[in-house]
Amino acid sequence: MARYKDYNYDQLKMIQVYYEKQTLPGSFEHYLFLLVDEELDLSDFDHYRHL
Repeated sequence: MARYKDYNYDQLKMIQVYYEKQTLPGSFEHYLFLLVDEELDLSDFDHYRHL
């Protein structure tokens, strides 16, 4: 039988992540972020937001 940890609502910490500030310009991660954020047309996935 699986042993799961008890969930504690006090342990949740929401931290904003700014990928643009965390990636170094010229790195693979930086270009991947720019590609996904600015170049790719992701409108086909918009209907999943409303589920």
